[in-house]
Amino acid sequence: MWSALLVGVVIWALLYQAVARYRIGSPSLRLLSVPVSAGGFRARIPLGALRYETSHVPAGIAASLHAYAGSLLGRLWYDLGIVLASVSMVAALVILCVTCLQVVSRLWIAHGPTAHLSKRALEEPASPLWVTPLLWNVNLTSSELVPLLGTMAVSQLVHEWGHVLAASLHKVRPLRWGLTLVFPCVVMAHVTFPDLSHLSARKQLRIVAAGVWHNALLLVAWAIVATLASGLWVDAGGWRVTSCSDSSLAAYMRHGTMVLAVNDLSLAAMSPHERTVWWHRMLDDALPREPGWCIPASDWSQANATCCAASAASRGCFVDESRTWKCFDVLSVFEQTDTRCDESCDGVCARIEPSHPLVRLQLRQPNGSADHVVVQGTASGLGTRVSVSSYQLVAPLRLLLGHNTADLLADVLRVVSRYMYMHQVSMVLFNMLPIHGLDGGHMAELGLHLLWPTDAAMPLYTPSTSAPYTPRRPLSPAIIHTLLDRFTKGLAVVALLGSTWLTLAYGRTV
Repeated sequence: MWSALLVGVVIWALLYQAVARYRIGSPSLRLLSVPVSAGGFRARIPLGALRYETSHVPAGIAASLHAYAGSLLGRLWYDLGIVLASVSMVAALVILCVTCLQVVSRLWIAHGPTAHLSKRALEEPASPLWVTPLLWNVNLTSSELVPLLGTMAVSQLVHEWGHVLAASLHKVRPLRWGLTLVFPCVVMAHVTFPDLSHLSARKQLRIVAAGVWHNALLLVAWAIVATLASGLWVDAGGWRVTSCSDSSLAAYMRHGTMVLAVNDLSLAAMSPHERTVWWHRMLDDALPREPGWCIPASDWSQANATCCAASAASRGCFVDESRTWKCFDVLSVFEQTDTRCDESCDGVCARIEPSHPLVRLQLRQPNGSADHVVVQGTASGLGTRVSVSSYQLVAPLRLLLGHNTADLLADVLRVVSRYMYMHQVSMVLFNMLPIHGLDGGHMAELGLHLLWPTDAAMPLYTPSTSAPYTPRRPLSPAIIHTLLDRFTKGLAVVALLGSTWLTLAYGRTV
């Protein structure tokens, strides 16, 4: 698989080079390498990446932008980009700060003085981290690899091309811009400009902010297209099964089967968007914590725990508040036991043993019959074997294209839309963090110098003496920028390490 993918990537790179040579000039395509020297030995070790660069900007685009260089419309268009980039920087800092507070509070719950009193709070699904919507659906499957990398490449190309267009507006030609293809398939765009210090701070801000501005425009354009296309899909009324890779489940979850409820979560009354959100929470095993079942004390005392040591087909392992394990027929408990409990009841309040998880599904078959199916395993494990959709194509098109083609088209558009939104919003926000090397760092530096034009302290002379006195140097834009950079990096480290630890310790961060 990987060898075929590698060959395909190389062929794609060579074809791209041929087309680019014909369309935009004579760029260079070379293998990135690092020089190594030891004594008299000198060599270059390849880094496994192809870099494609050119300094050429198509003449038609450059001429049209030069025509708008002195116009009010061209200046205002990219001034809007400065406003958007400033708002994005503030929003990114707020999201990062709130995420750090959430991570610290959950770590305090886990290891603070009252950790033993808050164990149940850790077992229940917590409110999502503020950074979670920007990284929605990290449960990547092999079928989603191509849309993920494709939208990533498009997002970066649009971003860097925005810088090139804004620079061309001010008659600045990039030294080089292009693509870096990291084997086996990751595409990274880049652009390098000459010294822009001869431009005013406002013109430099336009060039810096143009990247996220074009990402935002692409996001708006895609949202319009998606809104128009959404009229072709209607609410399915639940999770409609589109495919099932498990042979044992395929008899119950055929194509077109509707999932109306999972555990105690009813899906029929939800909107399609809410169902989609809950599907991704299920993939993270973040379904709501369920109350227990009230089992008569006589039945509990007579039951054994044999299935807890070895899984049985129709029996499930239950546990009470005193951590005693017992085995029961799952359908008899779930369908015949009407009383639910949280702590205690007239009998024994029992829950599903977490190490022997069960997922309950309420199904409606294509012929209209109802089924109640209990699946051994986790919700995320079920999600990897079954594909669902909250929508279905309108009846005329569904009959014209066929059910399988309609579902394939819906899945492709759904995946592409999700990653398109995720990448555009992530680039608009994360790229504007005031960190050196990011657009946000350049913009913070330019903004500070624009608001604080000089940091030179004027020498003063005290009365009755000729000795000059220079007061203590105030905070300069460079110092403020450095402090802001280190503060933001510290927040990023806390959010990254804290969320990673929560994921490793509890299997999820939401």
